[in-house]
Amino acid sequence: MEGKSSYFQTLRIIHGALLMGTILFLALVRFVFLHESEIDAASVDDPLLFALPVGLLAIGVFGGWWFFNNTLKVARQAPNLTQKLTHYQGGLIIRWASLEAPILFATIWFMLYADKSFMAIALVGMALLAFARPRPDAAARDLQLSDEDKQTISEHGF
Repeated sequence: MEGKSSYFQTLRIIHGALLMGTILFLALVRFVFLHESEIDAASVDDPLLFALPVGLLAIGVFGGWWFFNNTLKVARQAPNLTQKLTHYQGGLIIRWASLEAPILFATIWFMLYADKSFMAIALVGMALLAFARPRPDAAARDLQLSDEDKQTISEHGF
């Protein structure tokens, strides 16, 4: 159990890196590549340009949720806690990546068209990613862990 003590710390680092990467990229685009005058003057009238990043974010949210729930079904059937947590970790990473891709897409759209709406779409995605932070209580609930497994998690500093 010694190696497991860093399980949630590792997940938090991965999650934080994905979130900070998207935040830094948006900040770089906003404050380095685009000037205030470009952003204020931008106006995109084509509804398809707005539909694409919104649609990708919706696909990312629902696709990630679907994949994560399918991974949970497999994880719940695993014979021991280590295998359950391994499946859980893989599901979370795919879930986060399915949110990160549309965030990056919206940020690139913002860089190309300088319309604040695309920045707002990226920020919504970032908020969703931030709320998907890994927590031991959420893992116990999602995996439907036994009291014994919950005790093991709490004893080993997960």
